[in-house]
Amino acid sequence: MKNYYRITTYSPEENVSAIVDCYGKFDELWKFSAFLVDKNFKVRAVSKEQNFEFGNIPKAQPDETRLILRACQTGEPTIDGNRIEVNGKFYFKK
Repeated sequence: MKNYYRITTYSPEENVSAIVDCYGKFDELWKFSAFLVDKNFKVRAVSKEQNFEFGNIPKAQPDETRLILRACQTGEPTIDGNRIEVNGKFYFKK
């Protein structure tokens, strides 16, 4: 069974944020997170499928070779309580 992960990131150097999903490329959440940190992203929110609600971003299909960019924007993501938003795309942490 493949694990579904979602991470919201921010790059201070580029001033961009993104919501990125992983559905098969990494078998552990920490490996996904470490990959993004290695690319100079700051992790703002980390979730396993059972720890978030999809909001207006539908669940992606499994993909063992790629990460799935769900949203990106200039500037930091908006985190308001359990609602996380990037460029009008949002989800909720449980």
